[in-house]
Amino acid sequence: MFLRNVILAATALLIWSPVSNAQSITPSHVYQVVDQVNAELTLLFAADLATPPKSAGEPEKAKRNPGHVISKAREALMKVQTLRYVNGLILKTVKTSPVRKIVPADVKGIVDQLLVDVRELRPAYKITQKAPDIALKPGKSPTDVYNNLSISLAMIDALNIPKTAPNDVYRAALSIVDDIIKIRAGSGVKARVRKPAKSKGKKPADAYNQGYAILVSVKKLGATSSKLAALSKIVLPTRKTKKISPAAVLELLNNVSAELLPFKMMVGANKPSKIAKPQSGKTPSDVFDITAYAQALVDDLGKRVATN
Repeated sequence: MFLRNVILAATALLIWSPVSNAQSITPSHVYQVVDQVNAELTLLFAADLATPPKSAGEPEKAKRNPGHVISKAREALMKVQTLRYVNGLILKTVKTSPVRKIVPADVKGIVDQLLVDVRELRPAYKITQKAPDIALKPGKSPTDVYNNLSISLAMIDALNIPKTAPNDVYRAALSIVDDIIKIRAGSGVKARVRKPAKSKGKKPADAYNQGYAILVSVKKLGATSSKLAALSKIVLPTRKTKKISPAAVLELLNNVSAELLPFKMMVGANKPSKIAKPQSGKTPSDVFDITAYAQALVDDLGKRVATN
């Protein structure tokens, strides 16, 4: 617990600045860097005389956009900071996503840092050999990059760092609630919404389903107002139905955060997402409750803007 809180507290959050050659960067360029990251991670496993995970689970088939991808890349970069900490390296900053349309260049900025931070682990693992050069693979989509990053995360998770816990998921949910409150304020809605009654005995699968319900509500919100109509174009992720862990819930909530970015832009809530302080003692029931509150906030907003 102490280790995780040290990592999360020490990882500062900055605002993205525009990337100079943004228009020339494609998902294929981002995919190439992620391939290089995975090649470096494979060397870490070889140095430990260990075998990398065979699979990152079922690949995502639903269309992902750069906003979803940057959230996943940031998650990988945060976890690499933990890996750096346990190996005695300096922690690096992890930048927040800009409140605008995310482009591949934004994602590349994150995965470029991910590659640098992983490569700096080489001395700790006594690695001297060069990783193979990775050729550019044309025609890659954001969904391909998203799935490639799933492989990165699976490998990072297998390198003896603390597993994702309900505390981490609850922290992400707090940030989502803060964003929704900002969106409500930007829409001229300041009314309080009652929090649902506390639950008991919930499992990660329950929290996952409740998190998915937020996405459904956000998608529905787009159909209630001409101003917010773009939100109705949300493509829901493939819904998991088995072996749901806190990590799967966190991945889903990262998708929620990505979907809220354009919403914030529409209503002028231009400040980057607030990162909640590290949490402790949280359970899947706590995660269920706060995600239920987030959904209630969205549903209430939908009723109030239905005529706009």
